[in-house]
Amino acid sequence: MLGVRENILVPAAAVNPGCGGDLSRSKVSGGNRRGMRPWIPLVLLLLAACDRKQPAPAIAAPIAPSTAVTPRDAAIKSFWQWFAQNAAALYADHDLVAVMKKITVELKRVSPGMLCELSSAQEDRSLILSADGDAELFPVVQALYAARPNVAGWKIVAFRQRRPPNELKSLEFEIEGKKYDPTACSFVAQRNGDRLDIALFSPTEDVSDHVKTIMMVMVDHVIGEYHTETRISGIDYLPRSKTWKTAKPLPALAQLLDETFPPAK
Repeated sequence: MLGVRENILVPAAAVNPGCGGDLSRSKVSGGNRRGMRPWIPLVLLLLAACDRKQPAPAIAAPIAPSTAVTPRDAAIKSFWQWFAQNAAALYADHDLVAVMKKITVELKRVSPGMLCELSSAQEDRSLILSADGDAELFPVVQALYAARPNVAGWKIVAFRQRRPPNELKSLEFEIEGKKYDPTACSFVAQRNGDRLDIALFSPTEDVSDHVKTIMMVMVDHVIGEYHTETRISGIDYLPRSKTWKTAKPLPALAQLLDETFPPAK
């Protein structure tokens, strides 16, 4: 039965603007999202099922075993030691923005480009490790996830995960007092080799950096952060008045992606 509200705090990064119009000219790829990084607390509200299981993390490739201890290995070990020692206090702190800031400071000692999100639903807390669309940081996320400890009250998740369609219907993004529903956004797409170029149409005439940030994070939650980077080559951001007649609701992007590039069995 639906009824538990899950709050996810996201330190969203502003994205670079697209060129608009012709999809073949859209060159704002996921990898370019790291170009601008104002820290913006973005709250996602999800009316979630009480018994929903944590999705399996999207792992791009296995990490090759190595006996050598690298500086990154040492930084990862240090981060998890800090987290384990402070997990109880972080869990007890109800100011999720403050908690996320504390974790982010320590996480950036592993790699400056790393971000995290916090999810809270009833008694559960989740720490979501994110590369924020930077493919070069995917191995860092994988290494962090592989070294994660078991900490009471916490779940560790690698990458922003694809949300099932029934969850997307009750997922709400809020920034600066404004709320956005992913089902109110729409898109068109065309194939570009082994990827898709897409145009995202805002639910309003607003296509400011904050709205672009929200739409990009929405895409991450529709198809998963890993696939946003590896299957989307270009993105345009357009106002509602520019919506094409053939546009579909944003949640349909997951099905289109699977039909265009069937998952390996």
